[in-house]
Formats: sequence, structure tokens, C-alpha cells
Amino acid sequence: MERLITAILIEDDSQARSMLQKFLEIDEEVLVVASLENTLNAEDIVLKINPDVVFLDIHLPYESGIKFATRLRETGNKTLLVFTTAFQ
Repeated sequence: MERLITAILIEDDSQARSMLQKFLEIDEEVLVVASLENTLNAEDIVLKINPDVVFLDIHLPYESGIKFATRLRETGNKTLLVFTTAFQ
């Protein structure tokens, strides 16, 4: 098997988070290593795990996905970010 693509999901809607995880894991090369509902501990987890990609909801409680992305980039982290939203 080829190298796995590691992913972290940050999505406050449990149904959307579950659906995204199931969709991603259809591909055997994708491994969701963490699934979070907010950004409260997300920076520590992303920096510790160093995933290939973070799927990040734009509208989150406590801190928007955009603010979190800005904060993460300020650490020098270059993880690929994919913004998601259920809003139109």
C-alpha cells in the first residue's frame, strides 16, 4: 500500500463531520487521524500530528475557521487547509 494521506477534520456539526469522514475514508489512502468539533485544542493537535491536510469549517463556535487558519500559519505550519461550510 502506498503512503497514507493523513487528515484532521474540524467541523462543529457532528452529522457533517461524520459524512465527511466516511467520504474521505472511501479512499484507502486517506486516514482521518483526528475529528474535532472546534478549534479549542486544534492548534496543539495539528502541530503534534502534522497531518497532510486539515478540513476546516469556516463557521465554528469560539473562533472562525479563517481566524484559526491565520493563527496556524503564524506558527509556520504549512499543512494544506481545505475550507468547508454548510452555509450558502
